[in-house]
Amino acid sequence: YLVVLLLMYSCDGTKTDYRADSTWVYVNNSSHTIDVLSRTDKLDFKLSTGASYAIDITFGSDKNVSENSFYSPYDPEFTKIIFDGTKEVNVTGGITERENYTAERIAPRHYKFTYIFTNDDYPGE
Repeated sequence: YLVVLLLMYSCDGTKTDYRADSTWVYVNNSSHTIDVLSRTDKLDFKLSTGASYAIDITFGSDKNVSENSFYSPYDPEFTKIIFDGTKEVNVTGGITERENYTAERIAPRHYKFTYIFTNDDYPGE
């Protein structure tokens, strides 16, 4: 109940009347297993080859929302990707920048963002 109330207030403490929903989808089209680690366990996940994972995030918003109203849930300072359980990479770009996702409008104020891991994400390939 408290979480819902907090979501209905913007960062500056003013009440908002709308909510924005986002679904962040991660697809592993690489030939490697991938672990994504962030500053919170709620955003951590592991993908085997061919697997996908989705995270739903909601926040208070204005009436009009576009794909540019959203930011990646991953911060480059606190995000690491581990390939095959051994090769650790600090992330700059990639999943930390919303522009690297394919955006799809699901409904008013609801967007789906998809990031596809490929072998190009693996350093040295």
